[in-house]
Amino acid sequence: MKIHFRCECGKPLTAPASMAGKKVKCPKCGASLRIPENEATPEPASDESGTPSFLANLSAPESANSVTQPEPAFDPFRFDQQASNTIDSETPSESDQSNETSPTDESLPTPNETPPTSVEQKQRKTWWIVGGVAVALILVVSFFLFRSGELRTEQIVARFESGVAYVEGKNGSGSGFIAAPGIVVTNSHVIGNEFVDQIQIRFPSAGEKQKGPFPCKLLYEDSARDLAVLRIETDAIPLKIASEYAFRRGQEVTVVGSPGFGKKVLENAVSRGVMSSETEINDQKFFQLSISINPGNSGGPVFDSRGQVIGVLTAKATKQEGVAFCVPLVDLRTAVKTASERPKDEIETCVSMHRLVVVYRRVAKAAHLYSVAMDQYSDSMNTAIKGGLSATDGLRIAKRDVERVVNALDSELIDDVKKAVPKIAADMKLPDALRTKFVELWTTYGELKDYVDNPRGSYNSYSAKSLELGDARKRISEAMRISLGLDE
Repeated sequence: MKIHFRCECGKPLTAPASMAGKKVKCPKCGASLRIPENEATPEPASDESGTPSFLANLSAPESANSVTQPEPAFDPFRFDQQASNTIDSETPSESDQSNETSPTDESLPTPNETPPTSVEQKQRKTWWIVGGVAVALILVVSFFLFRSGELRTEQIVARFESGVAYVEGKNGSGSGFIAAPGIVVTNSHVIGNEFVDQIQIRFPSAGEKQKGPFPCKLLYEDSARDLAVLRIETDAIPLKIASEYAFRRGQEVTVVGSPGFGKKVLENAVSRGVMSSETEINDQKFFQLSISINPGNSGGPVFDSRGQVIGVLTAKATKQEGVAFCVPLVDLRTAVKTASERPKDEIETCVSMHRLVVVYRRVAKAAHLYSVAMDQYSDSMNTAIKGGLSATDGLRIAKRDVERVVNALDSELIDDVKKAVPKIAADMKLPDALRTKFVELWTTYGELKDYVDNPRGSYNSYSAKSLELGDARKRISEAMRISLGLDE
């Protein structure tokens, strides 16, 4: 027996009499229905294929020429505990077929499959949720990976240029950057001719309160490696120093610094280039960059494409454009670590040595200047004598050219040195041999200056004195240069 009934949406439905009173879902609109108990009719027989006629009715409608086959005895279809989800419809009319889809709804099982249980439905729902969460996590991770990836040049400049410094002294300037809280790194040669108390640190791209200028203190200096570390009082955020770096030929790099342009300084100018090769200069390892820079860029940071500092710009080729060099990351990290952990007595010794180097360079240069002047006086006296004039006439001719140049340069080199000389001579943090050599150099400088300011004696005696003092200057200067570990 079968029960025939109709859903409110108009869909005719059929169910076995054994399902009377049970709830089912309409395969068309999904409405929940209760199967009536008083509308049972005799069960139709199955067709020749063995398929129950109520399932056969769900197939495509017969053509006009088809022959109706007698229905064999009905082979009962077995329903399990989820029978409430199994409904068959009556054979639809032609109008119904035009408006209805084929009965393949999941709520209508076929003879070869059973409907999903509530446990299976929950499992499917759980897997959908897990899949959705996984997709969301992938999107989030991808977003942050993108955010932490490579940056464009303008992004690097916008994020990090406020930490790039302009290092200015009385005799020159260069660049630097904040490598750690209150720690500024630059090149040794940028401050090599400056007394520390005459150095000013500014940050051209920082906010007004952090621009400076700031006075500084020297913590560390390595002239061979061309690095110097200074301390300033600032709460500016340091640049990000890479934890490690392996040279990659062709890697894009960005340099920010303040090169000079005549008498003008181009503050925080930006240059872009690539890592080109590895090389050694004076037994020191450097990275060679293909990039356009100028004097004043020295000491500036070299950024990789993630905005991390991977080196310190140090020099450019004098005869080739686009060839520059930087100190590798490993030496930068060593310098910052050493400076940060240095005890007070080592810092004081570093300051004493720096002062000695500055004074030595200036005194040696001034002594050389006066030695050349004495040679010119000797040559002028000799020329005058050969021309039938006196040695005094020769001095008078030479003085017009020599005094003007010598006096101007001597004032520039020595004026600031005079007050530092007594400190060096009495500085017990310096090796005794160095202090002794320095006093000898200062004495020789004084004699050379005296013989240029007040030339005296005959041509022969003056020439002999010029040779004597010149040789002494060379000997003492060379001995000090080697002891201080300086380049020629």
